[in-house]
Amino acid sequence: LLRTYSVPKFYEQLKKMGITTLNKPAGHYGLSLIVGGAEGTLWDVTSAYASMARSVIKLPNKSISCLNETHQAELPEAFEPGAAWQTLEAIKEVNRPEEIDWRMQRVAWKTGTSFGFRDAWAVGVTTRYAVGVWVGNASGEGKPNLVGARTSAPVMFDVFNLLPRGNWFPRPTEAFTEEVVCKQSGHLAGRFCDHTDTTLIVPNGLRTEVCPYHQSVLLTADGTRRIYKECAEQEATITHNFFVLPPSWEWYYKQNHPEYIPLPPFKAGCGHAPEQQMQFIYPQSGAQIYLPKQQDGSPGEVTFELAHRNPDASIYWHIDDEYITVTQGIHRLTCLLSVGKHSITVVDDQGNTISVSITALNNK
Repeated sequence: LLRTYSVPKFYEQLKKMGITTLNKPAGHYGLSLIVGGAEGTLWDVTSAYASMARSVIKLPNKSISCLNETHQAELPEAFEPGAAWQTLEAIKEVNRPEEIDWRMQRVAWKTGTSFGFRDAWAVGVTTRYAVGVWVGNASGEGKPNLVGARTSAPVMFDVFNLLPRGNWFPRPTEAFTEEVVCKQSGHLAGRFCDHTDTTLIVPNGLRTEVCPYHQSVLLTADGTRRIYKECAEQEATITHNFFVLPPSWEWYYKQNHPEYIPLPPFKAGCGHAPEQQMQFIYPQSGAQIYLPKQQDGSPGEVTFELAHRNPDASIYWHIDDEYITVTQGIHRLTCLLSVGKHSITVVDDQGNTISVSITALNNK
């Protein structure tokens, strides 16, 4: 999602939200910025949550100096009320620590744990208060189980229990429009979406594409084979709408959705598969990969993985035009790789081929 939205644009958005610690260019942080790959202060992060809450209840966006609480400055509006309300509704449903009483007031909250268990965070907001809690060592030393949900979250809820209660965030009705969406993909419904729902979305949602994952497919009368229109004149056919994901997405999706029905194969002698049959799960083309090292300093192996629509397909792997091996069932290749640019090419037993180019970097 961040690659589509653009890192620099999100980087500027974070600054607009009041994050003051982004002192390196956007390219330094890259895609990890979306999952917390940058430093932040407890004050800035908590203030950003407070700004999100203010946008919903239509209060001016103010910054308060942590050294002088009487000094306030007007900040630009960083949140759309509708999107902010949806976010608060979503994080209200986060599972609370077991020891927390569910009868207490509703809180929109989120935890975080830094790399190496050095910091544990919890931030929560209501219509009246924003509470942020940091747990850790001043030295930056990590500790096992220093996790936000276990350490800082209970303290945050203790603080909320001491504070006066308020009403929950009202839905900003003027910030939404009612639209029909595809139940399976969440996109605006297309003409081939069989299962739809009517829901409230923010206006920016109208600028997105209609569901690209449903398509109408021509089948033999028994529904077991696909068929081209050119062959349809010779026998009875039916049409059926299918939910079709890219191969790597399909690989993940099927693991938790046994109801997913993949496209049937083509009838022999009447068509071929025009859609993408396989896709790299890892790596993506253009990726820069830091080569791992073993504990003794020797080079470590790199693992590549591929998804194919046909579970019985054989995949032939090549690195820099050199044949390496063939895989069946689980398509995974683990090998040593030298520093530099490489091309990974795979060919299936039907002659379909795809390639990715990567750069392997030395992990100093």
